[in-house]
Amino acid sequence: MRPGPVQEQQQVVSMGLQARTVACTSLSAARRQEMLALMQGCYDGVEPARFFADLAAKHVVILLYKRGTPELVGFSTVRLEDEQVAGRRVTLFFSGDTVIQPAYWGQKTLQAAFGRFVLSRKLRHPFRPCLWLLL
Repeated sequence: MRPGPVQEQQQVVSMGLQARTVACTSLSAARRQEMLALMQGCYDGVEPARFFADLAAKHVVILLYKRGTPELVGFSTVRLEDEQVAGRRVTLFFSGDTVIQPAYWGQKTLQAAFGRFVLSRKLRHPFRPCLWLLL
């Protein structure tokens, strides 16, 4: 079961990067192509059909930009699910594709943006457990 719609846009800014968290459904075709090109530039064997199918199964993407520019230098996808675990409703966060151009490795912008996103979801249901899983 998918939790409610993800419509917020959050921004986190650090020294060299700026992060924006958006719903995957809001991504333009051009932005999706840019994401594919970034994945293919950093990883071998990235097939477009598989990449786009995987992206379609996610709900949120954290986009990383070179600060003060529209240049995409990284991203991380997230799938959200509300499930019953041991008789209790929990929110599951599944991390999907993640890539950052090597020149920007070591910065904490992605971690800050992910933490802020999880916290924003947790505040909606403060007594509901949250679990983070890697895909």
